[in-house]
Amino acid sequence: MQAQELRSGHAAYESWSQSQAERSSVSLDAIATGCVPPAAAREALTNSSAFSAAMAAAGLSERFEAQQAAAYREALNASVTRCDGRASGAIAGIPAEPTSWKKYNMKYNQSAADAYFTDAYNRIWNGLVNLVAAYESPSSGLAHTPLQMQIVALFRGKSVAEAQDVALALERKEADAAVAELKQQLGEAEAARAKLERP
Repeated sequence: MQAQELRSGHAAYESWSQSQAERSSVSLDAIATGCVPPAAAREALTNSSAFSAAMAAAGLSERFEAQQAAAYREALNASVTRCDGRASGAIAGIPAEPTSWKKYNMKYNQSAADAYFTDAYNRIWNGLVNLVAAYESPSSGLAHTPLQMQIVALFRGKSVAEAQDVALALERKEADAAVAELKQQLGEAEAARAKLERP
């Protein structure tokens, strides 16, 4: 029965979800001093955790914005864990570049490898920040939908209820605009009909 349960889609999803949650959990308590990420990264860690929790509370945990926030934590976790492993000697440095590779100018060295891990989490977080900014900007070319505005509100630290109010306000505004346009079209149609009915 247990083997059959493990093969079920639900059990596989639960296992995957737990694995993802562990990978995107970051602990900075017991790491080497030189591996503590910069203040901006720690602030982003706090914000991304709060945003993911708010998205989950709003029933939006499957949205890619929430997944990108989790991906930031996962990349930060990989960077910190790797740095700590390098500091303790548990993770060896990369081998020296073979002499035959020198002519290719591949920049194969330890500092380039280390920089990659920092760059990865910065790029992920900046991508999410820029996306949220684009949602907020009517001139960005994005749809600027009620759902996007709800996500922006959650990202900016609003409560779930406040974020839903933002979305509802935009929905009402769009509905009012649609009604006003229909009224205008109706008025124009009535005027055209009256013109046709004049003797």
